[in-house]
Amino acid sequence: MSVLSFWEIAMKAAVGKLPFPGGSASILAGLCDRQGIAVLPLTVDCIEQFLLLPPAHNDPFDRLLAAISLRRTGSVPLAILSPDKAFDAYGAFGVVRVW
Repeated sequence: MSVLSFWEIAMKAAVGKLPFPGGSASILAGLCDRQGIAVLPLTVDCIEQFLLLPPAHNDPFDRLLAAISLRRTGSVPLAILSPDKAFDAYGAFGVVRVW
């Protein structure tokens, strides 16, 4: 899970668009830890990848998630878990959407 997702959840919770049980990013981080889910950082390398991607997705958060999936440590990009078909535009770059 990307730390960017924490930020987006917090922003939506702050304006009342998303209930956030417990209201704490650290609680969410603890849940991830207990489930063995790594929290990926947003790095300069990810931002460089973001700049290389065409603006096929209008949501900058989602474009950054695509960039993070491509620049994560390892040889295979992480899959994006989303029903949003706009991610498919990045398939030629190696982004894989599951849902």
